[in-house]
Amino acid sequence: MQTAGLTEMLESECPACGDAVSVFANACPHCGVPNRAWLLGPAIVAALALLVLCVVAALVMALGSRFVPTAGTPEVPAADRIEPTQTSDFDWLTTAMSACEGQARADLSTLYFLVLPLASLGQDDARWREKSFLRIGNAILLRSEDALQGLRSGALRLYSGQYDFRVLDVATKKIYKWKTATGVTKVSARDASAITQFMLQFQTPGASGEVQWGDPFMRQAGTCYWVNAIVGN
Repeated sequence: MQTAGLTEMLESECPACGDAVSVFANACPHCGVPNRAWLLGPAIVAALALLVLCVVAALVMALGSRFVPTAGTPEVPAADRIEPTQTSDFDWLTTAMSACEGQARADLSTLYFLVLPLASLGQDDARWREKSFLRIGNAILLRSEDALQGLRSGALRLYSGQYDFRVLDVATKKIYKWKTATGVTKVSARDASAITQFMLQFQTPGASGEVQWGDPFMRQAGTCYWVNAIVGN
């Protein structure tokens, strides 16, 4: 049926003898009368070529769309949340610290952080600042033994709000950031072998003013940095 229809499109009727004449013929092959419909031949060929091009373009777009990221694809990686157990001795936290150290030693080109967000009573902030060993923007950075002791004694608790943790390469000014997180998380920056110094920053919802970067760290390959920070201070 389709072939017959195409054949009919490519033929016309001779006005003299009534026989079928191809639109591409200059004259009727039966009686020799000039074929006035021959001008339609190039037009039909052009129309068919245009149709083929449209079909090919549609197929290319359909196949190509399989490899185009869909809208909403995250541009920043998510943090790996460390789920706490119901024990009060925080052994799960020391286990997470050791596991992160093992990963860092096995993957020297990646920069690892284990982020421990903490909260304290407002009146205790001055005491914790005295124990802090490095300024870190709007957070009080503690040594691991002080952080664990504070958690076990109840003087500190895990910060329950959301936060953004960011790392700045001092040399290139490149900022590494991850999706907004809650609780204890592990983050990593791949292909970070060239980083020699970095700064840290926390951002919390509702914080007013510009958040400053902390003092620079000297990077040591194979180290998981435990970021024990009382945030929002």
